[in-house]
Amino acid sequence: MAILSLYPLPGIVYTHDGSATLVSEGNVLYSYEEERLSRFQHAISEFPEKAAVVGFQQTGIHPTQVESLVVTSIENCLARPDFASRVQFAKDLLLLRDDIDVTCVPHHMAHSALAVLTSPFDECVFLTMDGGGDYLMGHWGVFREKAFHVVEEFKLSPAHFFTYLMKLAGFSNFEEGKLMGLSAFGKIDPSLLGWLRDHFWIQDGSAAVAISPKLRLKWLSSFHLDAIDAGSLRRAKYAPRDVDFTGPPVIDWASRVSPVDIAATGQHFFELLVLRAVKNIRDRTGIEQFALGGGAFLNVLINEKLRREANISTYIPVAPHDAGLSLGAALLKSHESTGQRPHCETSAYLGPKFDRGSVTSLLAAHGLRYEEPKDIATSVAHALADGKVVGFFHGKAEFGARALGARSVLADPRLESSKFRVNQALKKRDWFMPYAPAILEEHGNEFFEGFVPTPYMNMAFRVRPEKAHLIPAAIHVDGTCRAQSVNEIQNPLFYRLISRFAKITGVPMVLNTSFNRHGVPIVATPRQAIEHLLEGSVDLLAIEGYLVFPLIGTREIATLADDTANRAWDHVKWVARLLEGEKIDAARQYLKRIELPIKVSQKGISLLTEIIWVPGEPLDKLKSNLFRYMDGRQTPKIANGPSSVLRKWRNWRRR
Repeated sequence: MAILSLYPLPGIVYTHDGSATLVSEGNVLYSYEEERLSRFQHAISEFPEKAAVVGFQQTGIHPTQVESLVVTSIENCLARPDFASRVQFAKDLLLLRDDIDVTCVPHHMAHSALAVLTSPFDECVFLTMDGGGDYLMGHWGVFREKAFHVVEEFKLSPAHFFTYLMKLAGFSNFEEGKLMGLSAFGKIDPSLLGWLRDHFWIQDGSAAVAISPKLRLKWLSSFHLDAIDAGSLRRAKYAPRDVDFTGPPVIDWASRVSPVDIAATGQHFFELLVLRAVKNIRDRTGIEQFALGGGAFLNVLINEKLRREANISTYIPVAPHDAGLSLGAALLKSHESTGQRPHCETSAYLGPKFDRGSVTSLLAAHGLRYEEPKDIATSVAHALADGKVVGFFHGKAEFGARALGARSVLADPRLESSKFRVNQALKKRDWFMPYAPAILEEHGNEFFEGFVPTPYMNMAFRVRPEKAHLIPAAIHVDGTCRAQSVNEIQNPLFYRLISRFAKITGVPMVLNTSFNRHGVPIVATPRQAIEHLLEGSVDLLAIEGYLVFPLIGTREIATLADDTANRAWDHVKWVARLLEGEKIDAARQYLKRIELPIKVSQKGISLLTEIIWVPGEPLDKLKSNLFRYMDGRQTPKIANGPSSVLRKWRNWRRR
């Protein structure tokens, strides 16, 4: 039976990360995200028409051969009066038969089906936590004897709570990963943590979040949380984004706790909530195998903490977020139709691939110089060892949020400058976001404590101290590393490339980030990969066995703003905000923690003895002055200052 699974149906608003999947006789033939083809990040409210059409082209299945159409619910689709018309619209758009069987799978059941049916567990707990679907935010239950038994559904999950704190820290929708990355640079604020403990907790014997009756909540949509009675949380001068607070001021921490400390405290409290929920379920069921789904489990820090502290075995699928809904729903339909657990590929490479002929035609059309080495893996390994940044485009595209060696940008993890080059030439990420490595699976224990295979890059590990100096570009400030494990079965070419790099350098891993510029989806076609090469985003392009060179030499970046400079700017910017609010004491207390050679007064901010900014001036002036001193273009004036002060400045700038 050929199954086409779609998420969402056409015309459904407030959806994101839509995708299409094709399954035939229990085999997953294709699964891919609409955003990769539409080129709109997260494909907000987009019907996955392009993803479905490409799927038909890639698999050779004609639309009229599809026997079952599966859709995933977002707003209780069966209860919608327009459900039938939307299904008919989808049939008409994709030329499907009118008499096709149609199944609607509940939102969280699709998440859980993906986690369970691709896991190694015959019996397990399934737990899904996300930001919303079908007017719920998750559920849990038990999978036993090939059947799903839902035990509890909940309307508020830790995932949405994490989004709430993300907005308070000044981030936009879908930037939960930034809050997680920033958390390593902050400190847990006792007053904020105390307030959170007083107002949010996991109910006894449950996985649901309870809220203090002191807070009144208003839901604007499945994306926005509007909390009343918290007027002092308003941050109009900082970055309120889509969170709005009204009512009498009852909370004072939001006006003085910096974004980095909100991130650290929020990540810590999020972990406490999820850990408590998981322990409640384990104690209630006695089952130690957990299949985890929903966007909450894109958070690699909680995944690592569950593995270490919850005394359970976990499995997290390739796409636990909404992009995986079409795959999960298709697998559930196949499972229910046959009574058997469907066969599913263990790899993430479910997207489209391109023939070499189309690639050579594009290279010729662009007038690019290229060669066809005997072994592309060896050639790329040598280029990486020589310090090159290489775009890597081979075989079927990855499905899911991570680049896993099919549409990747690769660099040398031994050089800390690698991540700065990648960031400035390609990614344009926030300074605090780490870069991840891909490591040969058999070497994982050598570099990481408590290593387990992670083919989907969904777990963080602590780097062994004796190995840290070998891979400075791959380690986050907290000593952790979000690694992808690679074995020869899942991706033979990528495995061979890393093996060649290990023979050359002695390090069995490469730096691996997604092949895309900031703010756009991962490249989907050879043309897009070539455009990145022409724009100087990579030094070389390895594509379907060819090594392609740029028309001109990659532009050199004169100044590599490193983490020290960017971290200093974030701290100083927060101090400036406090001064604008006439909170001098709070600014001074904050400065005691961050060890920067600056001072504050009614006059403004001083670097050593020179005033570099006064309240009312543009923040761009403050940033310009700070960076001018930090990159060594100018030394601050130290009128009659002791030489020890000047040494302090120079040491700080080098740090």
